[in-house]
Amino acid sequence: TQAGASSSHILNGGTLQFNLASANYAVTTVLTFTADSTIGNLGQQVNLNGTLNGNNRVLTVDNGASTNTLYFNGAFGSALSQVNIVSGIVGEDGSTGTPLRNAAIAISSGAAFGTYNNITVNNNFTLNGGAGANGNGVLQNQGAGAATYSGTINLNSGNSSIGTAGGNISMTNVVSGGGSLT
Repeated sequence: TQAGASSSHILNGGTLQFNLASANYAVTTVLTFTADSTIGNLGQQVNLNGTLNGNNRVLTVDNGASTNTLYFNGAFGSALSQVNIVSGIVGEDGSTGTPLRNAAIAISSGAAFGTYNNITVNNNFTLNGGAGANGNGVLQNQGAGAATYSGTINLNSGNSSIGTAGGNISMTNVVSGGGSLT
């Protein structure tokens, strides 16, 4: 799919992998899950726009060794039951909606979740330690806007770090579990 182009895809348990050479690549698509599926980004930053119809399926994000962000923008990611970030960085821009809606998000050690603009993230998170894919935190604010996490944060295991490149990060709900937070 080329920048600015629209497309439609159905994932039935497969993997949709991006490996693009240009930075800040915008992809507008309608993506429908009929089974638990995987999305990954091996190349430069990708900004997903459009619609992801999750149908109460699980989204796994596997960006391999890439430290570039796979951004979910607008309303991309409705009706997902769970989001598992196993590698790389997943981000929410937050400027035009609430992507990934209220799906529970589990972050593996070595992976990260980032925000950019002023955003309130309603999801419940499970953190499994580490400093994130780029060493800037498992939860990271990549922009100047403030990020508020209003869901619960479960520190499942290990020491999970938080980092910011500009704006503040606030947690307004319960933070608990056997792990630690720095």
